[in-house]
Amino acid sequence: RAEKPETRTQLPQADQETVEVDGVTYRKKSRLTTILVMGVDHDTQDSYEYRKAGQADFLRLVVLDDADKTVQQLQIDRDTMTPVTVLGLLGDRYEPVTEQICLGYAFGDGRETVEAVGNLLGGQTIDQYLAMGLDGISTLNDLAGGVTVTLEDDFSAIDPAMTKGATLTLQGEQAETYVRSRRSVGVGTNKARMARQESYIRQLSVQL
Repeated sequence: RAEKPETRTQLPQADQETVEVDGVTYRKKSRLTTILVMGVDHDTQDSYEYRKAGQADFLRLVVLDDADKTVQQLQIDRDTMTPVTVLGLLGDRYEPVTEQICLGYAFGDGRETVEAVGNLLGGQTIDQYLAMGLDGISTLNDLAGGVTVTLEDDFSAIDPAMTKGATLTLQGEQAETYVRSRRSVGVGTNKARMARQESYIRQLSVQL
């Protein structure tokens, strides 16, 4: 996130990063904390076999602005094609391979995904990151008291209670069904799933 464009009388300080977009120079804001939140298609484990940690199907960058006291968030599509660093069996780094950004997490600790997201956004620094496995979805949902949604698609093939048009407070595994299901629901695209996730997170955020 950048501040307003520079003017001729307001030049950037030497220690401030700048970026040029369409011929306009912006200076990077100070006092930002960026956090990458990842949702992984795998239950949480203490350790993983090589390339068996799953994929970061949910990617969300949270930007905290200490000066303005604001929080802004950016969804990142798991299917975004971008260079992702590949690790060898012993952890040695190979040249980045252009692939879906979600695949970087398979190596196990999330740092490759963090690097890929930072590069995708023009070399931005990401200060912190966290990842949550599938088992965390129902836990978080239930800690918030359950999230009430109106179903715009039919989930009844997975859960008979989740029929199109129904309004219900999601409990337990229903939350995972709602935010994770894709191929058997509606048009089956990740874009549609992201819209559903966005709606869910807005309500969850209010309750949290």
